[in-house]
Amino acid sequence: MSMPSFPNIDPPIQREDAVNQILSSIAMEELGLSHILNAEGEKLQYILGTIPGLSGPPATVSDVLAANESVRSMLETAVQNQLFLKAKMQGALTASPMQGPTGPTGPTGPTGAPGPNPTAIAAYAANTRGSSVGFGDYDFIGFPDVSVFCPEILLSDTSTVPGGDSVFYLKKAGTYQISYRVTLSAPSVRPVGTRLMISSADDYEGVIAPTVGAQQFECTFTLAMPESTTIELQAYSTTPSIPGADSVQLASGASGASMLVVRLGD
Repeated sequence: MSMPSFPNIDPPIQREDAVNQILSSIAMEELGLSHILNAEGEKLQYILGTIPGLSGPPATVSDVLAANESVRSMLETAVQNQLFLKAKMQGALTASPMQGPTGPTGPTGPTGAPGPNPTAIAAYAANTRGSSVGFGDYDFIGFPDVSVFCPEILLSDTSTVPGGDSVFYLKKAGTYQISYRVTLSAPSVRPVGTRLMISSADDYEGVIAPTVGAQQFECTFTLAMPESTTIELQAYSTTPSIPGADSVQLASGASGASMLVVRLGD
């Protein structure tokens, strides 16, 4: 795959040309990302033996799980990259000199039915350092390592909502899709589950019931929530304390813990 290059321009490019080049670079990055995602799909096809013309020993269960984990990590990275590209594109368009002065107001058109929200507003955060997480009622998983947020969805700090980097704070009411993923460094010896606390200990959503030997937890759901809602991710257990098992260790790296919150509309 050849590297993208900019043409030599004489005389030097002007501001409008620079904006066009930035938008072109975004398109190139999107094209490159599509090739990467296609390669991840072919990786799974190879492991599963579904690519025509290839033969070899069948993949073991551990091979399939390892490939699946690799693909999941790449998809998480792709989600983060998409948020950065969106911000880059919005910045370029806002700075563009091609936006002329506001013209006269035209006549009011007929009122139609409301359509879907054209732009999803999203926030993403992750814990990649392999933190230890307790089972207390107010022990929550923090996201100190990776965070991409927007004005409507914030990762609070102690000056806004107590809880620091564990609290997602929704500034607007609306319908939200929430996805989270938690991977432990080793299977649990005590029944462990995960859940999201929505604003108070009386409201839990996205609950995965505790089981012994659990190591990975994933959940996606859609929920209408009012403004100023807080969301926190928690590992919990319903059994009495076991010596040496009063907390769990998150896996290090991209698979540790992550949460994506997308505002779908009002």
